[in-house]
Amino acid sequence: MPDFTSYLDKLKSKGGSELVLSAERAPLYRTDRGLAPLPGEAPVSDAELRVLLEELLGEVQWGLFLAHGSLRFSATHRDRTRVCGTLLSARHGLSSALRIVPQEPATCAALGIPAAAVSCMERATGLVVVAGTTRSGKTTTLAALIDHALAHGARHVTTVEDPIELMHGRAQVVVSH
Repeated sequence: MPDFTSYLDKLKSKGGSELVLSAERAPLYRTDRGLAPLPGEAPVSDAELRVLLEELLGEVQWGLFLAHGSLRFSATHRDRTRVCGTLLSARHGLSSALRIVPQEPATCAALGIPAAAVSCMERATGLVVVAGTTRSGKTTTLAALIDHALAHGARHVTTVEDPIELMHGRAQVVVSH
């Protein structure tokens, strides 16, 4: 039986950014150079993939997938690794692409976010919109900005995202997802 924890460990050790699971194919991982096979892993049957993903998603999200045939999701694996991804039914069976969500957001300085944008997060009120194309860094940028705001005093931050990827938690703050 395929082991999701092993897949995540190999993804992390290879520095991959995404795990691609597709029925009847060996798992793949994404690097800066594209997709590559996850070393030492055999193809996963559709039945095995269903078991892995149903366990990861839990009853509620699995039910949503069954009802709609596709799902954008976030979940926490039993080893406490948080992932987000997509799941769909394809002609050959299930297919899913998952990204590991960092436990701690990067800093604004590490991401090179301009000081003007960072200073907006220190205001008592306001609206910040982060928009962009798929895989452009919206979630990473927003996580760093929110973390900066939360580090600078009591705040109530509301985010609108689907699915919720990074969970923030600090004293003296309320984050509504």
